[in-house]
Amino acid sequence: MDIKEYLTLVNGDAIYPNEQQLALLREVVPKEPYQPAPAYTHRTYWEDFGQTDLGKYYLEDAEALIERDPEVPISDEIFGEPQSHHKIKY
Repeated sequence: MDIKEYLTLVNGDAIYPNEQQLALLREVVPKEPYQPAPAYTHRTYWEDFGQTDLGKYYLEDAEALIERDPEVPISDEIFGEPQSHHKIKY
């Protein structure tokens, strides 16, 4: 897809693609459902992947994240308190 062509078809401040842009996108979107990796139910694939260096790294990283203490949630009042004194635009 030619991104320059796609962008020349932008209609003002519209955030959704128009029909011409959708036609360009349809040319590159897969016709069948797409998944970047096998489903989690494909245990053989994931067990084999878990034995690779990258799989071991991901598992180690995930386990470290699980062991971290969760962030303490703050109330809406505490979050909003600074904004009540200043005019902050988001």
